[in-house]
Amino acid sequence: ANYEGRVEKDDNLAMTLEVGRLLEEAGFDVVYTREEDIYQAPFRKATIANELGGDLFVSIHCNYFEDDDSVSGLEIYYYTGDEGGQACAESMIEYLKKNEDIKVRSAKHGEYYVLKFTEIPSVLVEMGFLSNKAEREKLDSEAYQKLLAEELSEAVLQYLKESTKQKTEESIKTVAE
Repeated sequence: ANYEGRVEKDDNLAMTLEVGRLLEEAGFDVVYTREEDIYQAPFRKATIANELGGDLFVSIHCNYFEDDDSVSGLEIYYYTGDEGGQACAESMIEYLKKNEDIKVRSAKHGEYYVLKFTEIPSVLVEMGFLSNKAEREKLDSEAYQKLLAEELSEAVLQYLKESTKQKTEESIKTVAE
């Protein structure tokens, strides 16, 4: 999306790098599909995720709704049938709703290519709507960008901790049976 000189890809890359940095500081290995302003097709992103494996694939974007510029809020998409992606999206949404400075909409199923063809749990985060003037201005604020990066990374960390705990409990249960 490109709106009044604001280019979504620039926001996406900056947020991805910052969220990744925060996750790395927390001790996680982060693999990026791009670290500079180059185009990576959705097929290539899914291929990278599938080749490297991992616990979670997160794709970060900005939304745009041409028909109604009053629509705003962060949304997280998962592919229908991806139970891990759905659990992650719902967990992240619940975590993010706790912060009143971030308008949060919902977790939704989406038929995005990168979600459909990624074999690990995957989510697509829409940080906000560039078509909404107030949200566009928030997304342009360094303070809001910092807050959003911190909250997104914490939401991912919370999901990964929940997921690991559940896997451990299931493993213990299996061994005990």
